[in-house]
Amino acid sequence: MIGTMTIPSSRIVVFALACAASSFALTASPNDKPQGWASQGGGTTGGAGGWVDTATTISELQTLAKKTGKGIIYIKGTMGNAGSKTTKGGDRIVPTADKSFLGLPGATIKGGFDIKVSNIVIRNLAVWGPGAYDIDGNDPIHIEGTGAKNIWIDHCLVSDGQDGNLDITNGANYVTVSWTKFSYTSLSSNHQYCNLIGSSASKTSDKGFLKTTMINNYWADGVVERMPRVRFGEVHVVNNLIKTNTSNYAVRAGQEANILVEKNLYVGTKNPINIFTDESGQMVKVTSDNVFKNTSGTKAGINDSKVFTPPYTLTGLLDPAGLEATVGDAANGAGPTIDSWSTSALRSEPGVPSGARLDRMGSTWTLSNASSAPMTLEIRSLDGRRLGNTVTLAAGQSFALTAERTARFVNIKSASGTQVVTVPGL
Repeated sequence: MIGTMTIPSSRIVVFALACAASSFALTASPNDKPQGWASQGGGTTGGAGGWVDTATTISELQTLAKKTGKGIIYIKGTMGNAGSKTTKGGDRIVPTADKSFLGLPGATIKGGFDIKVSNIVIRNLAVWGPGAYDIDGNDPIHIEGTGAKNIWIDHCLVSDGQDGNLDITNGANYVTVSWTKFSYTSLSSNHQYCNLIGSSASKTSDKGFLKTTMINNYWADGVVERMPRVRFGEVHVVNNLIKTNTSNYAVRAGQEANILVEKNLYVGTKNPINIFTDESGQMVKVTSDNVFKNTSGTKAGINDSKVFTPPYTLTGLLDPAGLEATVGDAANGAGPTIDSWSTSALRSEPGVPSGARLDRMGSTWTLSNASSAPMTLEIRSLDGRRLGNTVTLAAGQSFALTAERTARFVNIKSASGTQVVTVPGL
């Protein structure tokens, strides 16, 4: 229990830390919003605020996916048939707009998603194909067409896609892929080409589209190429772990690709940055804060002064040198590692500035002031000791704190001791 604390200011939010022997329990909310390109173009909210239902079979999931209106679909258990790797097929989920697909712990889809509509969120799912095989088959997640915009894929495992694992093509736009693990197993025999962004060098209509952020993802064993491969799109490859037991190249820049590569960790990778000489007009900026560990081959950009500047600001970015321990962590890193869902959120209370927000990315917690007034933060232990200095955030500012693996945020209180929110999952 946390005792009453005497706080000298009426505008202080108290963040308490507790220690425990177990690791973090990661809890997310269906109201969460993405960073990166999916935050642009009107933002991505999925089915937040709409009807709520649960699917326990593939037929239930397919039916709910087509239901009209905003909807949140929780997915429980293992369902679907991925089909044969030598024949295009398997169970497919084809959603209508404004849907959130949220996996409960252990949720697994065999088959995949075909996304051609706007405002879709897929989180905390393992999505399996039948195995990679070069027949121009299905992807576990395929995002396609100008109607496919504002898409967020988060905390998923995507593996053994027949064609790719997750492809973004034909004018899709405003996509963020975060905290997702990509791999191939012994089910795959060739064409282990993971992520294609832009399907053809001749498809000039893709210019101005394919805006994608790939952040805190893990390209793992079995991935050979396309981490990602890009044509035309403005693609931000940031804070990812690339560590696979086989690789020909990681990032490939094709026709008029415009790629910003920063704060990534490449481990044992061949040709981390490949400028595809059969195509032209590439612009690639590889910032000095990328870490290349035991890599070989090319790692330089081209025409870096022409690379786009992201219109968004990212918070909670991790030290690239430590991404093996954070993004690569099996319990708390990339993949379907969300332990529970909660609708708890920071809310306005007397004496507490409205617009406070707490986000977690790995072991980094970011406290944001989205209000119009300054906010003062004190971080305290359970026994009341202040940890570090008092922090004052101006309107719009954020403060990032890297917590130890055994540390937990317990709650936030106003000066009067009124509970503002209990951070769930403890």
